[in-house]
Amino acid sequence: MLADDNPDQADLLLAGLVVRHQGYLVVANALYRQVFNLTWVTEQLTSLRPYSQALEAWLASDRQDKSRLLQGQALYSAHQWAQGKRLSSQDYEFLGASEALDRQILETSLELARAREVKAKLQQKQRANRLQRLLVALLTVALVITASLGGLAFWQFRRAVVAQVQTQQETIRALASSSQARFTANHLTANHRLAALVDAIQAEERRRQLPPQLPLPGDVQVATDFALRQAAYGVEERHQLLGHTDNANGVAFSPDGQRLVSVSADTSFKVWQANGQLLHTVKESGQELYAVAYDPRGEQIAVAGGGGHISLWTPEGKPLAKLEGPTVAVWSIAYSPDSSFLVSTSVDQTTRLWRANGTLIATLRGHTGNVWGVDISPDHTTLATASWDNSIRLWQPTNPLVKRLLTGKDYITQAVYIPPGDRLVSASLGGQIRLWNRQGDLLRTLGSHSVEAWAVAASPDGSYVASGSADNTVKLWSINGQLLHTLTGHPDAVYGVAISPNSDLIASTSLNGTFKLWNRQGQLLQTQQVGANSTAPPKFSPNGQLVATIGQTSLQLWTIKGEQLSTMKNLEVGRVLNLAFSPDSKTLATVNNQILSLWSLDGQLLRTITPNLEEADFISTVAFSPDGKMLATIIWQQDVGAWQIKLIDLATGGSSADTAGSPGASASP
Repeated sequence: MLADDNPDQADLLLAGLVVRHQGYLVVANALYRQVFNLTWVTEQLTSLRPYSQALEAWLASDRQDKSRLLQGQALYSAHQWAQGKRLSSQDYEFLGASEALDRQILETSLELARAREVKAKLQQKQRANRLQRLLVALLTVALVITASLGGLAFWQFRRAVVAQVQTQQETIRALASSSQARFTANHLTANHRLAALVDAIQAEERRRQLPPQLPLPGDVQVATDFALRQAAYGVEERHQLLGHTDNANGVAFSPDGQRLVSVSADTSFKVWQANGQLLHTVKESGQELYAVAYDPRGEQIAVAGGGGHISLWTPEGKPLAKLEGPTVAVWSIAYSPDSSFLVSTSVDQTTRLWRANGTLIATLRGHTGNVWGVDISPDHTTLATASWDNSIRLWQPTNPLVKRLLTGKDYITQAVYIPPGDRLVSASLGGQIRLWNRQGDLLRTLGSHSVEAWAVAASPDGSYVASGSADNTVKLWSINGQLLHTLTGHPDAVYGVAISPNSDLIASTSLNGTFKLWNRQGQLLQTQQVGANSTAPPKFSPNGQLVATIGQTSLQLWTIKGEQLSTMKNLEVGRVLNLAFSPDSKTLATVNNQILSLWSLDGQLLRTITPNLEEADFISTVAFSPDGKMLATIIWQQDVGAWQIKLIDLATGGSSADTAGSPGASASP
């Protein structure tokens, strides 16, 4: 199985059932690999699928035999069975093709029903006309008989009735014409629309008052019907765009409204002027096209369909790029309001984010049914997806997947103990700052940020908590959940916070490379530039006199007054994930992937320790023991898919494995 870091694979890795090998997941136990091999899995899946015979026959026909596709109740049952399961691309392709065929059959049935309805109405009207002609004939015969008796008097009476009817018909024509003229006025106002509606209603009322025995001229009937519909619904057909030879599945306007583009099951898309003139016709790759989106800047058109790829074109029909994604149907696409990225949804239950140049940013997984629709919020920070799993999900496309604790569907970014160690506090992607006991029971939610909370720290006196967030703020909370202060000033997301040993100072670092020092009353004391793109948190020395910060690849030392020590000015240490002070405040330990480095405060490299790790393993966290003789490290072991704490003796360099741990968690005091 190809390793793609989805939640199901993460669970299998953490459970130890599978291991990662050369980009694939394989069964960890050799005996299980021999027994539960691909042939066994295929046979079992075939026996479980309610549509296995139909799928195999369809694949055997090179996907051409549409009689093997599912329809109606069989398709519904198949989708019910597929919910909550992760199937192969062939399954999703088969279900997608079945859905497309089922929809096509439904549309054909609807068209036939409409045709039968029109035919029935026409036959009814023809019968009414025959009855009307028969009635007129009978009236004529009666008139002839009566004429022989009544003579001139009846002739004069009939002439008067006909004249009155003709006058009424002329009045109806005039009212209908007036209604249409008012509605199509150049400057249509609410008064014009109301007057048009009144004229149309009066015309219809007068038409109904005409003698039913006399035939109604066709132009009067048409004029009153059109005027009433136009005035009531306000819909005026401007143009019919004809040219596609199969179902037209989607349409999108250009931002200026001067052009529109349509996609069709005939595998083409067409670009039109708003007046109905066809500008371009482009034949795609032989697959039905289901979705189209116009770039908000008016510079690109994106089309997608049954082949699974997305094509980018200029409005003039010239190809720009092809986005290779799933091999199953893409149902919808949308551009972000700033045109920086676009989103696609497909039958394989995924949502994909793409840059405008065609680069895949991320694949969002979580739905257990086909994802049919997607929309992007006006501030282009949130995606909404709709799926056959009966859910609507909101996504923030920049969120990485981090380790999940028992917080529902929220993810924990950091957890630290609060002195004396009986509680811990966590930050999450949902922005929630939560308080837990050591057994993992949620005690309370202290509060929340409006977006992701990336960092959290507890004061050594146990009285308050500091949290840093992607909303560019640091917030101070009491243990009871009261918001004490909101510290503003960082121009970018806050990825690191630390509290001094005396609990009086707070240090924070931001993604843009700024380091700020605050007091616990929320006042800003110092601002310094340390280097952009670092997510390592700052660290106070145990004596409370120094703060260590990490730039992109450099290590710096600062006094609590904001003065940088020249002895360690922008010391190049590589990409550091974490750092720690020794208990005597004289040594710094840094973590760079698999390398532990010890530094003196004058910038001298004292020692480098490389634990015996597998190639894909890495060290995420480091801490000194209280006596300064050992280092505790948290290591991700790729082959077993678990975190492990390893203790390193600084005297000998030897290491010993400890219990499984969790990234981002601190040691209890």
